[in-house]
Amino acid sequence: MRLHFRKRMVIIDDITKPILQEFRQYEQMLQQTFDSENPLLKEILHYLAQGKGKQLRPMIILLAAKLCGQITENTLLSAVSLELLHTASLVHDDVVDTTMERRGKPSINAQWDNKVAILAGDYILSTSLETAIRTQDVKLLSVIANIGKSLSGGELLQLSGAQSGTLSEQDYFKIIRQKTAQLFIVCVEAGAISAQGTEQQLQALTQFGEHLGVCFQIKDDIFDFSDNDTEIGKPTMNDIREGKMTLPLIKALQNAPESHRQPVETIIRNKDFSTGNLAIIKKFVHTFKGIEESMDIVQKQKNQAQQALDFFPESEAKTALLRVLDYAVERIR
Repeated sequence: MRLHFRKRMVIIDDITKPILQEFRQYEQMLQQTFDSENPLLKEILHYLAQGKGKQLRPMIILLAAKLCGQITENTLLSAVSLELLHTASLVHDDVVDTTMERRGKPSINAQWDNKVAILAGDYILSTSLETAIRTQDVKLLSVIANIGKSLSGGELLQLSGAQSGTLSEQDYFKIIRQKTAQLFIVCVEAGAISAQGTEQQLQALTQFGEHLGVCFQIKDDIFDFSDNDTEIGKPTMNDIREGKMTLPLIKALQNAPESHRQPVETIIRNKDFSTGNLAIIKKFVHTFKGIEESMDIVQKQKNQAQQALDFFPESEAKTALLRVLDYAVERIR
């Protein structure tokens, strides 16, 4: 475990190395947006700040800008805006999914309640848009504003699948492209636009962002079938408890003979997610190569992301973006 932790820290250090000074500027700017005179809001924002993740998305924005030219004030504002938007979406998602834990801590809805979480998420979302307006760049504003529509559309499509108890592989990829992948696309687009990158640079980075986002989400979905909650830092089997069909389960259902598939389909259709039935589903996914085939797709997506970056000459920023890709595929949580 310690070895894995050190390896993760080395990767993150490698990613931030070319943008260390600018990343510190970003962190200062983000902290300023978390100031509030409202005592409850201040407490919530402080709580969120303590539990912030590795902040890969702002790093990607800064690296994309550096790859296309140089990091500007608008790059930093875009990074803050998109990190706030992402945070707001997580707060709202935890309410929708009745998630009680986020990054090893109680979620906002668990620590306070749903009403507080929704209002806090609304405040953070408004602050995100307010920050984006400060760029005074219509192209940047359009990119950032449209991501909200994509995220909510993907969430609604996923909820529709959860209600029916079925989801095709095609619809699964449509959902993750609208949700996770689109956010990564917007990050690289915002970086490129803020650095006044060329259309060709923007297209190459858009392809990279899409494949990176798909890698990231499939790996998350694989974690949900892990045998070790402690190692990945969150409860497992949450997606299926909520009726969400993800790629490992979809692949296992495709591979399994009817005699093994029918009992699992019955559990899903009846939403009978007892501890025993969840164990049956987990074993089913592992037995019929749901994890193995999902990881094969992750590797193919990684290769396509690498190929997209071949457009750019070698640089520290390019190397760091490739390290982001390594991290997305190799991470253990």
